Amino acid sequence: MDKLIQLSEAHKRILEMPAMYQKVFASANIYNAVAYVKNLNKLFIDTILPHFDFEEKGIFPVVLSKGGAVFESLISTLQQEHKQIIGELARLNELSAKLESNPDATQKEKDELAALCTEITQELTEHAQKEDKNPSLIYEI
Repeated sequence: MDKLIQLSEAHKRILEMPAMYQKVFASANIYNAVAYVKNLNKLFIDTILPHFDFEEKGIFPVVLSKGGAVFESLISTLQQEHKQIIGELARLNELSAKLESNPDATQKEKDELAALCTEITQELTEHAQKEDKNPSLIYEI
């Protein structure tokens, strides 16, 4: 499948994430939520991280090499957001593993996991929308 089509499909999945997280964390069982987070982390590893990697290596350098200086600021911002989101995903994995191994997980810990999931999905959504609002970035390649 064409890499640009894959990027578009990844953006669609990103936009669906907040609703999925809210449904999971509405349940009372922290361990169901942790299991769900594990499945979503697989999505991040299989889809989001390669998506970021493709943008970093396959799109941004091409745009900049074609004289896309007008995009330098946007690309810099997108790269910073990639790093921030990847760091938050690492924190999500840590927190999820901690809760999974803790039979006495508190509501506060569950709420922290839910808040982090919400924060990450909001950032991913805003990030994807920022890219989608700049389609000329893709047309440069």
